[in-house]
Amino acid sequence: MTTTMALILSQRPSIQQSSSPHTTSKKSSLEYRYQNMPGRGRERRKFPVVLYEILSDPRNFHIIYWMPHGRSWRIHDREKLAKVLCPRYFNHCKFESFTRSATGWGFKRVAEDGPDYNCYYHRNFFRGRPELIPLILRLYSSGNKSKSNGDGDETEGADFNGEGETFLVLGEI
Repeated sequence: MTTTMALILSQRPSIQQSSSPHTTSKKSSLEYRYQNMPGRGRERRKFPVVLYEILSDPRNFHIIYWMPHGRSWRIHDREKLAKVLCPRYFNHCKFESFTRSATGWGFKRVAEDGPDYNCYYHRNFFRGRPELIPLILRLYSSGNKSKSNGDGDETEGADFNGEGETFLVLGEI
C-alpha cells in the first residue's frame, strides 16, 4: 500500500460493527451531535413538548413567552423566533412553518381585541401543567379547511380574564 493510500485511509471516520455482521454504521462526532440536538434523532419530540420547553426557558422570554395567567402564549419577536429558535429546536427557519405547526396541533390564535390579542392557546396547554401535553393530538384534515379534534373548542370564547365565557373549568381535568 502506498503512503498516499495509507494517509487517506487513516483520515476516514472509523466504522463500528453492529451486532449484525451485515450492517455497519458510521459514528462520527458530527452524527453524534446531530442526533443529540433537541428534536433530532430517532425519536422526534412532538411539537407541543418542544414548545413547552421553549416557553419554559427564561432565555427565550424576549422572543416568546407565557401570558401572566399561564393559559396562552405570545410571540414577541417573529424574526428572532424564525432565525434563532426554529433552527435550534425544529428542522426549519421559517415563521410560517412554526405557526402552521401550532395550528396543526390545535393551537388557536385569539383574534379578538383585548389583553390576549394575537396570543395562542390550547385547551390542554398550560404553564405548570406538562402532564396535560399528551392530551394534545395532531389534527389531520381530509380536505376540510377547518377540522377540529372533536373537543368542540373553537376560536370564539377564549376569555382568559374571567369576563364572560369561562375557558376551562379546572374540575374537568
